[in-house]
Amino acid sequence: MKKFNMRKVLATSMIAGVAFTAFATGATAGEQETKSNTVNFGLISGGIELQTPEVLPFGDITLKPTPETYHTSFEGSFNVKDLTGTQDGWRLDVSATPFTSTGDLAHELPTGSFSMDNVSNITRVEDGTGTLPSKSYSGIKEIDGGVVNVAAAAKGEGAGVFDISFDKDNLSLEVDSTTAKTDPVEPGGKTKYVSTLTWDLVQAP
Repeated sequence: MKKFNMRKVLATSMIAGVAFTAFATGATAGEQETKSNTVNFGLISGGIELQTPEVLPFGDITLKPTPETYHTSFEGSFNVKDLTGTQDGWRLDVSATPFTSTGDLAHELPTGSFSMDNVSNITRVEDGTGTLPSKSYSGIKEIDGGVVNVAAAAKGEGAGVFDISFDKDNLSLEVDSTTAKTDPVEPGGKTKYVSTLTWDLVQAP
């Protein structure tokens, strides 16, 4: 009769059991390996910029017995670009010097002679989202007596490019024969008066 070596059989069974367990574990518990990539870019400010149109002249004005108001217009719209990325907001201000004769007379028209109607329309140029800037006043404002805020964007707004337009004949000039003077030595009998409009685009709410 053949004798079995129980010790050998037991050892063989244990080895087989371990192998089966290892196989079963590998089949049911999947392994996972995770890797990542870093992507970056550098953001550069596009700056803040204002483009202004020309102003049509008032032309020749003849003195009248009573004060007369004359009108002129901008030749196009204003363009505001805020691509700074700071979202600080901005405001557009204007001021004008008193109309002053350019000859030896050097006479100034009184403050309040030069006025401007409010902004008529503000539109966004190209695509973009967010609240549009707003006009800062309604009606007519004197601009030859100090700085006047014309349009503004609040903090967190105003990013992008915008067209700001005025209606035709939005600039007004009042000429009064009791306050305006002519210089008889001027060529052609015309006394030239000049005012300078200064526009400031300020990065602030």
